[in-house]
Amino acid sequence: MELTFFPISIISMISILIIIISILIGIYKKLLMTYILIISNFIVFIFARVFLDVVLDLGFRPVYLSIQYFPNIYTIITSMFIHFEFLHIIGNMFVFFFIGMAFEHRVGWKKFIIIYLISGICAALTHSIIY
Repeated sequence: MELTFFPISIISMISILIIIISILIGIYKKLLMTYILIISNFIVFIFARVFLDVVLDLGFRPVYLSIQYFPNIYTIITSMFIHFEFLHIIGNMFVFFFIGMAFEHRVGWKKFIIIYLISGICAALTHSIIY
């Protein structure tokens, strides 16, 4: 079976770099991950709105779980940073700010980022099962 890797646009690569670099900056500067993730979400959202093809490149599809399309599995992480519309991201980040701040203070930034990533992966998989 031949592996299929969909081409990634330059804007999608920039979005992925923004996510990675912002998390690394947060770790290095010892900033709250809640702030870093909120800022990253807004930056990626703006990129997705300005360049609409980014949503297609960063969004997770159930077919990516198959062996043929497995190289596109990175979208299981990037799909956590795209949102449908302005009210969607505002609502998510508003709740995330209040819950995330308290939760991060309680468990620490390392456990917090791991829980964030695991929750996002589970959300993408659940969304794939439902739709």
